[in-house]
Amino acid sequence: MDQNTAVMVKAGTIAVILSFFLYKMTATTTLFIIPLLFVSPKFTNTKWALIPVVVVLIALVGSQLYTYGKLSSEIPLTGVLAVGLYLPVTLLIGAFIWIAFSKRQAFERLLMASVVAGLFGFILAAWIMGNSVSANATRLLYKQTVMQMLPVLFGEGLPLGLTEEGIFTAILNLLRCGFLPLFVGQFGLSIAVSEQLINRFDLEFQNKLANWSLNEVTVWPFLASLGGVLFTLFVRVTILETIFWNLALTMILLYMVQGLSIIATLIRRKNPHVSTFRVFILALFMIFIPGINVLPLIALPLLGVSETWINFRKN
Repeated sequence: MDQNTAVMVKAGTIAVILSFFLYKMTATTTLFIIPLLFVSPKFTNTKWALIPVVVVLIALVGSQLYTYGKLSSEIPLTGVLAVGLYLPVTLLIGAFIWIAFSKRQAFERLLMASVVAGLFGFILAAWIMGNSVSANATRLLYKQTVMQMLPVLFGEGLPLGLTEEGIFTAILNLLRCGFLPLFVGQFGLSIAVSEQLINRFDLEFQNKLANWSLNEVTVWPFLASLGGVLFTLFVRVTILETIFWNLALTMILLYMVQGLSIIATLIRRKNPHVSTFRVFILALFMIFIPGINVLPLIALPLLGVSETWINFRKN
């Protein structure tokens, strides 16, 4: 075995182990594809770089099938397995696409991965909202889980006149209408972290990240998706509601990132040593702080959309 092959085998093995470990750790589950993305440039051949992704996919699905297989005799878990595997499998498929099409533009690869995740998510959402035996059993099992958690969160009584059925329905609708932005957010964060690690000493990468923006024509599908959301508020069609809400929320998320890029550009003009990635991480923390998060959640997407007509990054 020559030295280059040995390096690739070592890097791939470490990436597989770290990836599977991160997936098993609850706090880092959403970031488990980062090691796979990070080591991919170490492979001289793109096909070889895809092997660790496939290995993790097989190991992950196999472990889940083994776990659920031991319980399948007690309760029907096919639907639970499908729901539980949606995000990890689509994230791995996204990593596969990102690496396999490395010569294409970043947004093209993100779009391809999102189309796959959106298609799988729509099929899963249509199934779980149906009346098949497996869908009913899956909803019942998740409903029982939510019912068991409510006393822990709220005590003996529910606040504001809420009901157990109403809370479960709201959670189900939230997941149905938000699976795509959930994927894009986690996938995009993993890409950002891995690219930052790969290009940590590259000043040009920081400038490229700060100058990131959507094409101006993107505003039209965004406005169309918002129009679709308004339509479904008056005419309730579940299929259209699922499509339009997922598209609208995903576009809002992308414009939020564009708003962040604008802020990062303005900050770096006065403080060139501040990395764009640090600005992104700071904003991410702000989004999760109650009360404060209202400002970035509203202002950043509006800032990103407004750049369609106003060039904030003009020198």
